[in-house]
Parts: sequence; structure tokens; C-alpha cells
Amino acid sequence: MILIGYQGIGKSTISSKENGFLNLESGSFWVEGVQADNWYISYSTIAEHLSEQGYSVFTSSHLVVRNQLRNSSQRKIIICPELGLEDFWVSKLEKRYNETQNEKNYKAYMNAKERYAENIQELLDDKDYEKIVISCEIYDLAKLINEFCAYAKCPFCGGEAVMLSRFIGGSFGLGSHDVFYIRCKDCKNKTEEFKDKEEAKIMWSRRV
Repeated sequence: MILIGYQGIGKSTISSKENGFLNLESGSFWVEGVQADNWYISYSTIAEHLSEQGYSVFTSSHLVVRNQLRNSSQRKIIICPELGLEDFWVSKLEKRYNETQNEKNYKAYMNAKERYAENIQELLDDKDYEKIVISCEIYDLAKLINEFCAYAKCPFCGGEAVMLSRFIGGSFGLGSHDVFYIRCKDCKNKTEEFKDKEEAKIMWSRRV
């Protein structure tokens, strides 16, 4: 799965804390202060290969990257804040820059300050991508992604997925509990069984 993330959504944070998420930094494709004209081709190819291996890969939201990935067979989701969060988001990026004095963060802050509404509207209007739109100032990015993907269509046949459960009884009633799994209604492909519904959702989203 490829996650096209707007600046400041928390790509680096989630990638450092959650298994299965990788943040593919576009800044790594600069060599001695110079970025090749076609950097986005190798960048996007790497993102696709990592996604094929089962990772959830964050990429930049640059138009050239989106255009390069447009025909990819991998699932692609844009994640961005809503238009109404402009003041908060610009302030958030300004604070991040002031704390780090990092050139990359300065560029992100200035870009949002000057073009936030234009950039967000462009992302929202991109019809080739699914969207996760952040609507509040405090959020759990991993939860947003996992909930959005939990009942995604089956990656094998495109069928509808459902949450199912079964009861496991223990000796003399001890250790009895329900287990949960997600299964495709059509091809019957399914996850392993888990005691927690959220674990089943996460594993199904990783299959996409």
C-alpha cells in the first residue's frame, strides 16, 4: 500500500513507532545539493517495490510523484488535512521548523503558508486516489489508516470483506473466549484468528 502524505501529517513519527510502515524521504534523492530531473521515477519505483513486499509506504505528495504512481497496481491513498485546518496546520509546521531549524522543515512551512489551500484542493480533486482526510487537530494516524483499510476490498478477487468470529470453549468453561477474523465473501480468503478485533483489521489492511 502506498500512502501519499501531505507535509506534517506524521509520516516520520508513525514509521518510527509502528511495524510495517516506512517513510520514503524524497530528500534522500538529493546528491550534493542537486536533485536529478527524473528523481521521481526511481523514487516511485522503490515505493512500488516496497509496497509489493507488504509494507505501507509513505511518499511525498508532489504532483510528479502522483503522476508517476497513477497507473500503479498497488493500492494508493492520499492522506491530508481538510481545508478548514489551514491556520492550525501552518502554525504546526512553523513550530516544527522553529524547533529544528531544519531546511526541509522550513520549505514545508513556507509552502503551506503560501499555498496550503491550493495544495489541499489539488489533492482532494485527484480522482485516481482514495482519500483519508484529517478533520481534527488531535488524531491517531495509525488508527485512521487501519480503520479506513479494515474492510477494504479483497486484494485477490475484489470481493467484499466481513468481520467474523467464533467461540472457543475451554475445559470446564475456563479460558473460553471469542476469536475474530476478516474473510472475503466471494473467494473466502481470510486472515488468521485473533482475540482482538483491531488486530484482525490491521492484518487485513496489510494484505491489500
